[in-house]
Amino acid sequence: MARDMMGRAACDGQLTPWHIALLSGILFVSSASDKTGFFQVSRRKLKSFSKIRANGTYHKCLSDLVRMGYVEYLPSYDPFLGSRMKLVNARNV
Repeated sequence: MARDMMGRAACDGQLTPWHIALLSGILFVSSASDKTGFFQVSRRKLKSFSKIRANGTYHKCLSDLVRMGYVEYLPSYDPFLGSRMKLVNARNV
């Protein structure tokens, strides 16, 4: 899944290095999760993995990844619970 996702991202001319960095962070967090489907994420952890400092850049890149069909995102608005995210299979897009 990660190889397919990064291959798809490499061929996508709409993605910037910030998108690729955030997608790499998402893939890293998802690989640590043993579940398929939705997994818990936190903005702090994803920003740390992707080396994105600005909240605006993070939210813009995340909303772009959702819009372009790379991930599904369910915000929780609870800082202790974290949001949920799911990688979208490239074959289903």
